[in-house]
Amino acid sequence: MKVFITGATSGIGRLSALKFLKLGHDLILHGRSEEALLKLEQEARSVANAEQKIWRYQADLSKSEEVHRLINQVRNDHKELDILINNAGLGPKHEKIIDVNYIALVLLCENLLPLIVQARGRIVNIASEAQATVQNDKLTQLQGMAAYAQSKLAVIMYTKKLAERIKEDGQDVIVTSLDPGSFLATKMVKETYGRDGRDPMIGVNAHLKLATAEAIENGSFYSEGKKAQAHPDAYNQELINNLWTTTQELIS
Repeated sequence: MKVFITGATSGIGRLSALKFLKLGHDLILHGRSEEALLKLEQEARSVANAEQKIWRYQADLSKSEEVHRLINQVRNDHKELDILINNAGLGPKHEKIIDVNYIALVLLCENLLPLIVQARGRIVNIASEAQATVQNDKLTQLQGMAAYAQSKLAVIMYTKKLAERIKEDGQDVIVTSLDPGSFLATKMVKETYGRDGRDPMIGVNAHLKLATAEAIENGSFYSEGKKAQAHPDAYNQELINNLWTTTQELIS
């Protein structure tokens, strides 16, 4: 399989990339830093077998022009894609949270979907247990924890809408949203809470399960690999449709 992981140069993204590689899959790696990407590629090639392929793409997902450049590069280089894991994200200490955590994720899903359809593949969109009602009229103005929590609920709601559209179109693609695990030992947790977290392999195993296991429900929200209950808004069809209208305006 060909697996594309965004935000692959650190944390759970990096560990997941190496795990997929060890399982024999080809890898498409994205990162914001070219230096970090080169370092990861070297590490990956040291454990890959001779038949495995590795591609790397640098892009700052907070900048729309770089997101579109990334999309065009991937579409030019690949005809199909088995797994897309939208792992890249910013914590509440950063700016441009909505741009990276939500808008870039939507653009990648929408524009790479034909490649995933071709492979009858899967999309795993990384969310969080931290969720808050989405303020459509203020979405791009939010900062801090409000931006983070709303971006993650928006990911869950968008994922449900995308699953509905996929079903209506008769496409054989599974798309899910995932909280890989609360307070895992990642850079984001360290920045936000000032302490180390739980074993990050919890998140890696959740990535792997949603990407490969058979009994995965399309459009559903999972936590640590198990189906979970999201914020009530994630089950309100009117709110989901309203968010999709706002999202179309933002990405047009």
